[in-house]
Amino acid sequence: RRVARLNANGTVDPAFLNIQVVDWGVDCIALQADGKVLAGGPFTTFGGLNCGRIVRTLINGSVDATFVTGTGFNGEVDRILVQPDGKILVIGAFTAYNGTPCQRMCRLNSNGSIDPLFNVGTGPAGGSNGAAFSMVRFPSGQILLGGDFGSFNGAARNNLVLLNTDGSVSNAFIPPGNGPNAWVTTLEMAGTNRVLLGGWFTEYGGTPALGLVKVDLTGAIDATFNTTAGFAGHVNDIVVQTDGKVIAVGDFTGYGGTARSDIARLNTNGTLDGTFNTTTDPAPYAWCVALRPDGKVLLGESEPGVRGRRNLMQLNSNGTPDMTFAAGTGLTASFFGVVNRMQLQDDGKIIVQGTFDQAWN
Repeated sequence: RRVARLNANGTVDPAFLNIQVVDWGVDCIALQADGKVLAGGPFTTFGGLNCGRIVRTLINGSVDATFVTGTGFNGEVDRILVQPDGKILVIGAFTAYNGTPCQRMCRLNSNGSIDPLFNVGTGPAGGSNGAAFSMVRFPSGQILLGGDFGSFNGAARNNLVLLNTDGSVSNAFIPPGNGPNAWVTTLEMAGTNRVLLGGWFTEYGGTPALGLVKVDLTGAIDATFNTTAGFAGHVNDIVVQTDGKVIAVGDFTGYGGTARSDIARLNTNGTLDGTFNTTTDPAPYAWCVALRPDGKVLLGESEPGVRGRRNLMQLNSNGTPDMTFAAGTGLTASFFGVVNRMQLQDDGKIIVQGTFDQAWN
């Protein structure tokens, strides 16, 4: 029910038991160092317990009663990020947590209480949503947020803002011009001094950047990664390989005029890697991507799946389907199934979440 753990070969792990009713979808997950799983979304009950849109499970999938949320969030949780010190950053469409005002972002202690040392003030505003959709942690501990907003806590910031460790706005990251001209839906570090931005934008500071751009830690474009040719559509998620190549997924039909169906791999200079995704199989709308240590690629999708897979596929390192993974299995829903986030455990098992009711062999 909405969260499952799979073995490395894609079969259901029966040791992670989550079959009780969850009243709505799960939008995000985060894996703690101790193996516990944080899940967030629009749901208000999980496993029959009131939880206020965020919950933590034990390694067996049962609700962790030591994570006390009270009334929880009064709006949907969109992303969760666990800091190295165990504190938990949360963004979403909420204005309060357990009765304490917090405008679309807060930080929780490891026991579920709100951290009063982190305060974003009035948070994101403007745009069509006034919301943050993605976040990534810099080596400094500062947090870069991407989304759909025109200001943050009163400071003019267009869809991107860097926050200090106490939640205040930093002036160390200032994009050129007006920055991205539309939503930033995903952020991913590329090494220690570069960050990749993906989303719905077509320009970054007046420079063509169709759905993807790489910048340094001040917000300036990295000209060595040229994506001006760009995607015909938008990018939902990004992963960086150990060799620096970038895999992007989303809702697009091509890159730089070359046909690609919702997944593409780019070389370190931003050109299309023609050795990847040579299969003729169309990918359904792709929500998320994860990289295995052996170079294989996990793809979270919307129904219907392809080659007998439902909502989750594994690709070989050259982009062809891995037919040994999840053969004849899938994650299904009574209405519309989606896998929209994944986390890989150190033992190779996979935590997946979305809007599914069954994981079947």
